[in-house]
Amino acid sequence: MDKVAKVFMNYGIDEAYKAPSILMNILFDKELREKLFKDLLIAHDYDLSYDWFFEYFQDEHADRKKKKQDFTPKSVAELLSRIALTGEGDPGNYYECCAGTGSIMITHWDNHRREYSPFMYKPSQHFAHLEELSDRTVPFLLLNMMVRGMNGVVVHGDTLRRTCKSAYLVCNTEDDHMDYSGISVFPHTEEVEKLLNVKFIGEQALEHKELMSIEKVDELLRGCKYES
Repeated sequence: MDKVAKVFMNYGIDEAYKAPSILMNILFDKELREKLFKDLLIAHDYDLSYDWFFEYFQDEHADRKKKKQDFTPKSVAELLSRIALTGEGDPGNYYECCAGTGSIMITHWDNHRREYSPFMYKPSQHFAHLEELSDRTVPFLLLNMMVRGMNGVVVHGDTLRRTCKSAYLVCNTEDDHMDYSGISVFPHTEEVEKLLNVKFIGEQALEHKELMSIEKVDELLRGCKYES
């Protein structure tokens, strides 16, 4: 049994198929999710430089037959990150469609933060806009962002058709690289559809708001400093 599976056992995830729904519920409970974050950090020696769920998700959840889901090799993720860091534009602004559980994002985030002194780096210097279709993948993607204290938007939907089941705002409101991020669910409104260039399908599954007002999201999407 790998490290992830051992930790998950303590949270009622005794079979892999239970993980996505249980994880999503945990993410909306601040006290419980921070306990999970700490347990995962201890299990992985506080090493945030890689995706802890790489093997667990690919072995247990990847839908290779229908969705052709396979993880990007670490070497390819590293190459893409280096290209992004040395190319034109702000390397702190990151966009990825078909983001999976966030392996490439984590590589880029880790390389980006290492460009700064540990005493100078602020989470607000990096912002990720991520899109992912799989219901089973999104909870892992959100967890990976929140445990690292990242800022960003996660669109749960079809990148090509621009249809969206739900969208989430992840934000480190203290702008402290030692802190975790919180989470809010975007309301299914025309304003948000225009903001994210999506069309919501179905009813909003839940309402959950921990962070700033929706009016600040347009600033976030431009990579501007947020206000709590």
